[in-house]
Amino acid sequence: MNKVFLFISVISLITSCTKDKSEVLDYREKFLGTYECTKNGREGRIDSIVCVDTLIQLRITGIDDSLIIILDEKIKIDNNGKFGKDLNDNCIQYPISNYRVFCGEIDGDSIKFFVYQGGLGSFYDYKYYGKKIKKNE
Repeated sequence: MNKVFLFISVISLITSCTKDKSEVLDYREKFLGTYECTKNGREGRIDSIVCVDTLIQLRITGIDDSLIIILDEKIKIDNNGKFGKDLNDNCIQYPISNYRVFCGEIDGDSIKFFVYQGGLGSFYDYKYYGKKIKKNE
């Protein structure tokens, strides 16, 4: 009788310590958070060009099942941290409606991306380089 009780106890212990495989982790979680970035580039109008070089903080959050929000725009990010790029790692045209180019990547705690918007006499292009300073909570 004691052996049966011991066997049932061991089986109960083993099955209670296994992970629940139904829990699915969001691959975007490692990319979300607050980043401190250097933003540099140009803003152009018909008669002038202004250079921009500043330090900003930007927050990246997740939405839906494969999108992130960055600079108030929704864009798809893959599980390697790349967004706005094709399979050959080239920036694609109009990955989202408001930008001609919006592409980059997050690698570990580093982010780098490029945005371009323009036409009809005005434009801006910026490059962002930064480090994660805070994880999403």
